[in-house]
Amino acid sequence: MRMKEDYMKNGHLKLGYNIQIGTKNQFILEYTIHQEPSDSTILIPHLNPLESQIEKLSKNIIADAGYRNHENYSYLKEKELGTYVKYNTWFRDIKGKKTKIWNKNSFIYGSKIDEYICPNGERLTYQYTKKQKIENEYLQEIKYYKYDNCYDYMMKSKCSRGQFSRLLGVNEPLEEYKRIARVNLCSEKSTKLRKRRCADVEAVFGLIKGNGAFRRFLLRAMEKVNIEWGLISIAHNLKRLSKMISSLVKLKEFLLNLLKTYIKKKKVLK
Repeated sequence: MRMKEDYMKNGHLKLGYNIQIGTKNQFILEYTIHQEPSDSTILIPHLNPLESQIEKLSKNIIADAGYRNHENYSYLKEKELGTYVKYNTWFRDIKGKKTKIWNKNSFIYGSKIDEYICPNGERLTYQYTKKQKIENEYLQEIKYYKYDNCYDYMMKSKCSRGQFSRLLGVNEPLEEYKRIARVNLCSEKSTKLRKRRCADVEAVFGLIKGNGAFRRFLLRAMEKVNIEWGLISIAHNLKRLSKMISSLVKLKEFLLNLLKTYIKKKKVLK
């Protein structure tokens, strides 16, 4: 994998493991270890064992854009979970930045006769549907639209790099999933959930890697690494529990002292 910490800054590939954790109030509820460098392929393998342990997943799933793909969005819909998973162009969409004139989003769809109209007014008609495999061998259907003749040669050279006319591929279910995610992510509830994710999950990694100075596995092979990370997770949860108990004890002492002070003042006034 290409590690973030590359002192030579030349992007060398290094042996590593992809650690995924699910947290609540900075307690690690579940962890899974993977050998895939991409997060988009391991969201479902991480949620399935978590569901088997706690019987029911949370109502909402919050994740960054690294977890977006067709399969994950479809999984969340089947489980009837709130989708708060960003997609790659989400920041650009909410900031209202203009897309490039020949970007797919600048083509207008005509639902009556199933066609797209390009910024130059050319009509792209439906040609065929093709099934394509993405990560984890997941099949998705792409509808392709094309126009045969572009009468403006200068526009054609900007729109299509090849010698043939522009072929527009559209994944309708994925576009609908993105629309739902965009609506959810722009809500007030989403702002609170996204802030909580940063303060919850990211803080746990920061405590383990930064404060705990754990930046390299000492063991090798999945089974041993799983045990090593399990021990680290247990230690983190115990520290977190100890801190909570200590805070409760301090709060109890503060309230008792406050009560004693109030009683003394009341006696003096009498």
